[in-house]
Amino acid sequence: MPEHLRALVIILAASLPIWLWGRRLFAGLDTSAVYTQRFRLWIFSLLLAFLSHSFWLFVIGLLLFLWLSPRDPYPFSVYLLLLFLLPSFPVRIDGFGGLNYLLDINLPRLLSLLLLLPWWIRQRPAAGEPRFGSGWADRCLLIYLLLQFVLQLSVDTFTNSARFAIYNFLDVFLPYVAATRAMAKLERAQDAILSLLLAVMLMSPLAVFEWAKKWLLYNSLVGAMGVDPWGMGGYLMRGESLRAMVTTGHALALGFVMALALALCAAVQPLMNRRDHWILCACVGAGLLAPVSRGPWVGAAVIVGVLVLTSPAWGRRLAQLAGVVLGSALLLSVTPWGASVVDLLPFIGKVDEFNVTYRERLIDASLAVIAKNPFFGSFDFLSASEMQDMIQGEGIVDIVNSYLQVALAYGGVGLVLFAGVFVCALWGAVRAWLALRADPMMGAMGRSLIAAMIGVIVMITTVSSINNIPILYWMLSGLCVGYARLGYLPTWRRSTPRQHMTDSLPMGA
Repeated sequence: MPEHLRALVIILAASLPIWLWGRRLFAGLDTSAVYTQRFRLWIFSLLLAFLSHSFWLFVIGLLLFLWLSPRDPYPFSVYLLLLFLLPSFPVRIDGFGGLNYLLDINLPRLLSLLLLLPWWIRQRPAAGEPRFGSGWADRCLLIYLLLQFVLQLSVDTFTNSARFAIYNFLDVFLPYVAATRAMAKLERAQDAILSLLLAVMLMSPLAVFEWAKKWLLYNSLVGAMGVDPWGMGGYLMRGESLRAMVTTGHALALGFVMALALALCAAVQPLMNRRDHWILCACVGAGLLAPVSRGPWVGAAVIVGVLVLTSPAWGRRLAQLAGVVLGSALLLSVTPWGASVVDLLPFIGKVDEFNVTYRERLIDASLAVIAKNPFFGSFDFLSASEMQDMIQGEGIVDIVNSYLQVALAYGGVGLVLFAGVFVCALWGAVRAWLALRADPMMGAMGRSLIAAMIGVIVMITTVSSINNIPILYWMLSGLCVGYARLGYLPTWRRSTPRQHMTDSLPMGA
């Protein structure tokens, strides 16, 4: 049996029980009625990808299925559910006339075209709801995208610059706006977050399997679909451990996704009983360990700290957290695996110590290059002598810092606008949470988004903006902006789910 078909058997065996259990997550929402429809879409898309042996047959089949199926009330939730169905390998659409090619398409862009673009065309804000551009985060994002286009146009052809603008529209603008609008109603936001968490839970056992069996399940799918190698998805080791990546294309990306999901678990806690919530957190936690990515581990620690400090009984929670950390440290010290685990930890571990040294040298080299073009950066920064000295064994300069990526290409102006989106979104979410935290649902949502945004701000200092990472942090920014706007709406305009799991449970169950 070909490798990709054997992988399909493993994926189905691990995923079907999660789909059966996942129905419980949506039980209190109106979208529980379309849960079966979403499952059919997911399973059809997965089988089509592995059995069609053609990316374009997959596209046609997905398009027909969406066209013939009843319209889902929340297309953004479907987008998030399918976001990690396949690796985001690019496929080139051939051009005509004088064009060599039209676009590079991948799964997220395909989903934006099929789901988010039609929604954006037909949606209209309700009377009194803020429009895009009414807040500082919106403005920073819009100016940042315009700056990118102008700088690209100054060094490239109009055709390539227009292509770059289309990518930004599909990868940045649409997910951000869709997330902002999703927060217009609490139930819509909860459905979107639950859909993303379900997609993450489907990856978690596969990540553990890849780590345990040292087999990347989706590695053979690229060739099976007739797609050219895309420079991602290769085998990476840390010590004796294979770094899992599932469909994210890189272990750092998978760790980023899992750390973000860990924060979002808090947003749906009021919808679930204690046992189901612990299952959700444990599944995400296992997926966080499997990629053996230390930067996301630091981000996850920051996220847990923020969630504890913003909890109602933060003193007791902090004492419990300290007890868990101390107990875990003592347990590791008396086990034969303790030394191996410690060696993998950030800052104190000895495995791959050169990565820390490389990051320190990268900052020094990047600052020297940025100083030459401090305001608007330079697109040929890799040709600078300082950056040439940073070439690794793979023959590339690995800029594992999203802030440096932005500053090198777009200068200090670009960096201020880039970071300004996050800062403004976070500040708005904090202000709204202070006003809404007395409400259990709104308070849990706010704590979750604040912790997630702070964790992302920390993590992208050690993670480059590759694959689906930018989509997720722009989506999160949109959720924070939408939540901030809820803080200024009258109470009667905030919708709440018709029934919650906690309605029939004692407080704290």
